[in-house]
Amino acid sequence: MYYQPWAQRSLRGWLTIPFTEDGKQVARNNHPEVMRIGHQFMRCEAATLHGLHARRPSILLRDINPDHFGITDEGALLFVDFGTAKLCTDSSVRKSYAATEKYMAPEVGKRYSRPADVFSLGGIFSEILCWMSRTVALKLLERRQPSDGHFRILFDLIIKMLSENPHDRPLAGQVHNILRTLRSDYMCCNEVLPDEESDDGRSSSPVEKMGSDFECCFTDDSM
Repeated sequence: MYYQPWAQRSLRGWLTIPFTEDGKQVARNNHPEVMRIGHQFMRCEAATLHGLHARRPSILLRDINPDHFGITDEGALLFVDFGTAKLCTDSSVRKSYAATEKYMAPEVGKRYSRPADVFSLGGIFSEILCWMSRTVALKLLERRQPSDGHFRILFDLIIKMLSENPHDRPLAGQVHNILRTLRSDYMCCNEVLPDEESDDGRSSSPVEKMGSDFECCFTDDSM
């Protein structure tokens, strides 16, 4: 992999055959460790995306897919490809076509902004959900609510992230702050994220203090 030695494995590899933090492969869904790591990855991804969207000007990643997340031997998640990322102020970029089609928001190619990144992240979340619970994942495809209240919150969140109308999607900070309520055993990215102003003036959360960096989600400040 091009990004070795920083990240020996990718999120794509984890989605093919999940593995625990000690590298042991898990060939079945509903495994407790897979569920914990799956939740952790979702939170780390949302925290990283919020950090980029909350900058002024905002940074659009534009091509979010599992190949662009590396996993270190310590289980840290790294976003490793800024090749298509652009500043949100570039209006020509916001009408350009740059993404992996499988994870592409429907408005890409027209005028789009940060909600397009949230849509792509929702696609990754749905794949992680397949390993956490295939039964719930099937209900996601059928748009039927799961009976498990814990999964219902995650289910509803993913559905909103994949909304056809970009104005119906949550902000990255909102995604993170919903995920942080689902478990109490997260290893990092536990802080409530500060306000993030969207293009239509919405706010993601009450302004609260946040750590100066994301312990497991590294981004490149030298762009």
